[in-house]
This record gives sequence, structure tokens and C-alpha cells, in this order.
Amino acid sequence: MKLAKIITVHPVNQPNDVKYIFVGEDGSRLGEAGHTQKGHLLRG
Repeated sequence: MKLAKIITVHPVNQPNDVKYIFVGEDGSRLGEAGHTQKGHLLRG
């Protein structure tokens, strides 16, 4: 499956945090990553 797009999300209650959602060609979610204001890496 090829990566088709990356969606960037900034939570309203924590605008300095960022999450990236990776979406495949067929619209399926391939995973996610990001980081928080405290420097923690989010992966899924």
C-alpha cells in the first residue's frame, strides 16, 4: 500500500502538540505519529 496523504492535526486544547495521520491510497489509516509539547513521541 502506498502512502497517499498525511493529515496534520493540532488539538484545540493543546495547540503546541501535533499528530500526523498517514492515509493509504484506498483511504485506510496506515498509522500515526507526532509529538507533544512535553517532547513525547506518539506512534501508532
